[in-house]
Amino acid sequence: MFIFKKTKNKTKSEYGFIQHQIYSENKFGAGFSLMETVLYSGMLSVFLVISITFFNSIAKADNASLARKEIIANQEMVDKKIQWIINQSTAVTSPIIGTPDHTLSFSGLVSGVYPASFTLTSEKVNLSLNNGTPVPITNDSVKVTNFNVEYFDAVQSKPTIKVSLNLQSVISQSINSSTIFYYVLP
Repeated sequence: MFIFKKTKNKTKSEYGFIQHQIYSENKFGAGFSLMETVLYSGMLSVFLVISITFFNSIAKADNASLARKEIIANQEMVDKKIQWIINQSTAVTSPIIGTPDHTLSFSGLVSGVYPASFTLTSEKVNLSLNNGTPVPITNDSVKVTNFNVEYFDAVQSKPTIKVSLNLQSVISQSINSSTIFYYVLP
């Protein structure tokens, strides 16, 4: 706050004006000392470092959670598509019984669907219907590192297909999943 203090000139000027002296009057002292400023700056920097670390850990947890959800969603998609094709098929055309393969093919009576085949191409599981163009059924958030199929036909049990599926997250490379699906054919 500035206060104007009126004082008369001790020596009268030729115009007779009153001089005004301006001075600052601070009721709280002279402001922050250097030590106080350094102390408050240090406390503020510690608070900011802790806050940034906290929010960074939350963001990493969100990415890991998103990566897990993407892997689960892709596993479910592959499983549901294979089940859908199996339920309408009449025969397995690939792989040959007892021989592991990276292709799973079916024949059936539904026009526009069969022959249907699942293949591993460019780190994606692809589905081709009626000899059409293969379409990826896994998305870009995961890469398929293994798609292995085995066909078993035992004398005393129903034919069975074993599908091994390994997925790795693109978002977080450390998140992987290995799943084995068994399908008993009708």
